[in-house]
Amino acid sequence: MIAALLGCIIYFSFKGDALISNGAKGSFGPGLIIPALALICNTIANKFIRKDEEAVRAADRMR
Repeated sequence: MIAALLGCIIYFSFKGDALISNGAKGSFGPGLIIPALALICNTIANKFIRKDEEAVRAADRMR
């Protein structure tokens, strides 16, 4: 979902001029950076969760 949101943000940032009829220019600001940061943090968290689950499984085998 985060990747889809990031894709939509990028698409509408560059192709969304047709949606705004008054010609006002916007700025990217943190709205573009925060989903990218969330995607990176989520990927890192999943990596460490998998590593921890493997350690728990290995400890269960030793019993």
